Amino acid sequence: MSKTLYRGIRFGYRGNKKSFTLSLFRYAIFTLITLGFYYPWLVNNVRKYIYGNTMFGNIKVEFNGKGIDYAFELLKGCFLCVLTLGIYYFWFKKILFNFFYENMSFNIDDQLVRVKTNVTAGKIFKLIAVNWLIIYFTLGLGYPFAKIRSMKFIADNLELYGNIDLDKVMQTEENYANATGDTETDIDDSGDFFDMDVF
Repeated sequence: MSKTLYRGIRFGYRGNKKSFTLSLFRYAIFTLITLGFYYPWLVNNVRKYIYGNTMFGNIKVEFNGKGIDYAFELLKGCFLCVLTLGIYYFWFKKILFNFFYENMSFNIDDQLVRVKTNVTAGKIFKLIAVNWLIIYFTLGLGYPFAKIRSMKFIADNLELYGNIDLDKVMQTEENYANATGDTETDIDDSGDFFDMDVF
């Protein structure tokens, strides 16, 4: 997150590894007990925890998605993918992208600033196709490059809209120097918490 900037202000992650792990374990137990039915709520709650512990400078990010809405999109998407022999897959990924990011918001002095996406099924197809070509022709060694392409794709296709006074946003987050998420003063809570697969 420290490598994601908007107008020079870094994002940051302040979640606690222990509480996150315990919550994830509890959600996984619920998913097993319900024979997988709880899975959409597991994903939604994990996103809520991760986004809820994400900062944009001194501004906290919020996530307002609902498990029932995600469950509906999953069921509809899986059905249409089967019905169209996989052709619908890229529109399905677009809808999920929109669900996760357009339910993000920034609360700045009680003013809600929302996130808007501008992805298309065509853009997602191009991203996935190139990523898998990179991975395939490098025998997997190109995975980190594909991952970075996916993260840049996310950042390039998000916009903020609403009333926002950017002069009130202050730099508060550390610049993590390496891929493990460590600094000289903080060696906790490393990890890829914004994992989006390779799309």
